[in-house]
Amino acid sequence: MPGLRRAGHGFQDPGARREGNLSVLSGRIRTAARGVPRRGDFMRELSPAAQAPITLVYRGVIRRRVRLFFLILGLLALLAIYAVAVGSYDLSLGVLIRALLGRAEGPVETVVWNIRLPRILAAILSGWGLGLAGVTFQSLLKNPLASPSTLGISQGAAFGASFAIVVFGAGGMQAGALRTQGASPLNIFSLYTVTLFAFGGAVAATLIILALARIKKMSPEAVILAGVAL
Repeated sequence: MPGLRRAGHGFQDPGARREGNLSVLSGRIRTAARGVPRRGDFMRELSPAAQAPITLVYRGVIRRRVRLFFLILGLLALLAIYAVAVGSYDLSLGVLIRALLGRAEGPVETVVWNIRLPRILAAILSGWGLGLAGVTFQSLLKNPLASPSTLGISQGAAFGASFAIVVFGAGGMQAGALRTQGASPLNIFSLYTVTLFAFGGAVAATLIILALARIKKMSPEAVILAGVAL
């Protein structure tokens, strides 16, 4: 028949074929606009037989990540114990265990509880906080290059610290001497002026970047470029 083409066991109108292709194309465009489908939606479209191997692979990945997490946690504990035991005042394993249980006296208790453990815990918490902040920035901006240096936060902190040192004369050697001589609260506060101004500069740089991103509706790549420009 004229105007018809054979397709499979029947005939198909070329106009209908073109309309079908357009509908398929529009469906693909809508799917791409919505983004990648979630794992739950994808799994619901599969049969139970097809879901089984995917579920096994997914559980295997989760188990490997859990094992890696506990391995890193164990290595961190070993390094912390090593850092407590080794130093200018070395401690044997038995002495260290007695000190951790509160049975040590004299300089051993002072070294473990007043010097080394606070320093080690501060290092662990600081590293955890920095790692969490980095993951948060990279997740929000959807860019693995996001970091304090590329967002202008480090530069803002450096500017705040420099401003405190140049304008207010903070951070000088006289601050520690004044504190030991029983100086006034204003002079004692000057010990922390550099830190406070550095924190304020970092917060100001972050607010500037967030304001630019909201007002100009900048993309994640543009936010990174703006941070580098700061």
